[in-house]
Amino acid sequence: MAGNKNLINAWIDVFRNVVGKVKTNIVQQVALKPIQELLNKKHAMIKRQKGIELATAMAMNVKPSAHDDEPMFMKLIRVICSDTDYKIRAIGAVFFKDFFRQCGAEIVGTLHYENVLLPEIIELVNDEETYVSVEALEGLLEVLEHCDVETIEEEIIPCVLKLIEVGNRI
Repeated sequence: MAGNKNLINAWIDVFRNVVGKVKTNIVQQVALKPIQELLNKKHAMIKRQKGIELATAMAMNVKPSAHDDEPMFMKLIRVICSDTDYKIRAIGAVFFKDFFRQCGAEIVGTLHYENVLLPEIIELVNDEETYVSVEALEGLLEVLEHCDVETIEEEIIPCVLKLIEVGNRI
């Protein structure tokens, strides 16, 4: 059994390393549907976790411009972020932290960031589970230096204030 797990993990590492090297349409045609299927809640958690690993590897390693061409990459991440299991939502928050660390300077200010990424990370900052909120706040820290003052005033400061208000979590 351990050998099988090691083999699967090795293939996930291969996928992580090659997904950014092929054309986006190839990733769409070959990988998108099977990964989407693995995220389905009908599967056992171990299988879903492998789907999560593949989805985050795909979304992290395609070129940032690929997210504009294929919104499904980020939709898979949004599925992870809206899961009922806080541990899975936390994986989504960690994804954003890593993603913003990797390409925050490049994406802040784009329509994709404003319309998709920022609202999703804000949602995670306001999560009922403290662990998820902390991971999401750390993700916001990765892009803060690239944000304009208006975004900080209108989006980020209200989130922090809301976090303080709700249930005295801080």
